Formats: sequence, structure tokens, C-alpha cells
Amino acid sequence: MGITATDAAYFGIQSVPAAAVFAALYLLFLAGFILQSFRERSRVYYSLTFFCAVRLTSFILRAIIAGTRGNNVGLLIGAEVLFAIGFFSLIYSTYNLVLDRELLSEHTSSSIISRVIRRRHLFRLVLLAAIVMGSVGISDINTSNDSNTISTGKSLHTTSTIIFFVLSVLVVYQALIVAKNELRYGAYKLGKGAFGRFQPYILLLISLLLLVREGFAMVTVNDFQKANNERLWYPLIAMPEILAVALFSIPGLVPGKREFPAKPETPRPAVRISRSMEVFHEGKN
Repeated sequence: MGITATDAAYFGIQSVPAAAVFAALYLLFLAGFILQSFRERSRVYYSLTFFCAVRLTSFILRAIIAGTRGNNVGLLIGAEVLFAIGFFSLIYSTYNLVLDRELLSEHTSSSIISRVIRRRHLFRLVLLAAIVMGSVGISDINTSNDSNTISTGKSLHTTSTIIFFVLSVLVVYQALIVAKNELRYGAYKLGKGAFGRFQPYILLLISLLLLVREGFAMVTVNDFQKANNERLWYPLIAMPEILAVALFSIPGLVPGKREFPAKPETPRPAVRISRSMEVFHEGKN
């Protein structure tokens, strides 16, 4: 089903003030995370900076679309794709925060699930696959008039949503383990700073907010109109995301690069003189 140019309402994009407020908030968070990225040089802050930049762009587009009543189909689809891409960096930031804090804790889980979750390259690869499938699916659903292409697009979009939901569940699982171990055995900066003793709960809350977001996406995966209804979309998609970002801003929650133990330097191997060279020099003498 190719959409028509009247259909900002079809995408649920109607409120200019709401989009403008979220754009302003993400601009503030973007400035803060850029500063933190230079100070701490943490991959968590790098991912959050990218997320805030994407969300800032997305909400600016939403404000433009709502104000013009959606005259540009490409702009509508671009806004939807940007939202899908942006969530990649938010869930990846949460994932890295959980694993980084686990690296600095005194105990780690040895379960098979935890060992699989710790494979960062695998997690990132699955996330990228979900992003690609979701982006292609959204494009196919909204630009094609061919029933087979639309059906394929819906399948890709559904598969992408399922993957994101499963990954969100895994992040909550690992966050629960890390938070429990931090409370039981001691944690990175536990008890330090204004929020120090609450950090394990904050870590778990961030992961649960993402699960709420993906839970709504999962429930409405086959109901596009309901999924994009702003009365549901803002409280169940936009709000969990920005609350998670606000929690990331709590001082001391994200370990800086300098706080990880330095890797021991590998000693350089001694230079060995080959037997042939020894024979050569002996011959000269």
C-alpha cells in the first residue's frame, strides 16, 4: 500500500508542540553527552551522543511534518526510519553500560545465557540485522503498491520488532544479575556520590524502560494505526526513551575509560640471531 501525501495522520504525526519540546530536551542532552564523551571517553557516551543527535533530528522532522500536514512522503518515511535507527544506539548504550559495570564488579555470572550475552560483537551484529530489516520493511510497506512486496515488508518489520524485543529481554536479564551482584558483593562506586547506593536500581530501571518501549512495539506490531497514535506513542515510546536518557545523565553511573584496569603491556620478544647469521660471522672471523 503506497501512502498518499495527506497522511501525516496515517503516521500519527499531529502535534507540533510535543515534537518541539522533545527536540529541545534532546538538544540539551546532546550537548551534555558530547561534553561527557570528551571527558570520560566512554563508548556508552559515544552511543548516547549518536542517539540524541538522531532523536533531535527525528523530532525536528516530526514538528515540520505536523506543521505542514505531511506533504512530503519521503520525509514521513525518513522520520520513521530514523526512529528505528536511533533505538539501536540506545539499547546498545544500555547493553554496554551493563557489561562495563559487570567488568568492574567483584562477581560475574557464569551461566550460559550470560556468557552469550557478553559477546559484544554478536550482540551488535544482531542489532544491525534488526535495523536493516526494520528499515527495509518500513520502506516496502509504505512505498510499494505490490502486494508481495508489502507482505515481505510486513514480515521484515515484524521480525525486526521481535529481535529488538528479545534483545531487550536479554539486557534486562543481565542487568538484573549485575544489579543483584552489586548489591550483594559490592559494586562500582556503590555508596559514592548522591546516587551511589541507588545505582544498581537505576541500571535495572533503564533496562526496564527499554523493555516497556519494545513491549508496546511488540503488542502493536500488526496495528500500525494504534502503534502511531500519539496518545499512546508519546507515553509508551517517546517517554521511556527520554527517561532512560535522563537516568544515563546521573553522575557516576557510567564508568569512564580511565576507571578500567590498565591492560598489562606485552613484553617484547628478545631478538634472536639466526644460526645462519652466526655461521656467517664466524666465517668472517
